[in-house]
Amino acid sequence: MLDVRFRGFKLENNMITKEQAYTIAEEYLKKESVGYTFIGPIDKIFYEKEHIIPIGEREGETQETYSVGFGEIWGEEIRILFIIINATTGNIIYIITPHKYIIPNN
Repeated sequence: MLDVRFRGFKLENNMITKEQAYTIAEEYLKKESVGYTFIGPIDKIFYEKEHIIPIGEREGETQETYSVGFGEIWGEEIRILFIIINATTGNIIYIITPHKYIIPNN
């Protein structure tokens, strides 16, 4: 898992900021060569204090998260996806696509 301490991020109130969540998502998309047309603006990043993890080894756990949206334009269709990031560690927990969840190899 990605550890924000090595990214030079300073945790405020034991949480990363929305700006840091945006940076983590953007770096992940570039690193993994994920095709995208846009990333949602920072003011549209959603914070959830009690997000229940729906998949993976942490399924059923409650964590504080940020959801960072990004999308692809396919002809006349816009496909929206979300990267779910742990708000206290900066780890990417999973990605929501229109068809499935993806657990990244951080």
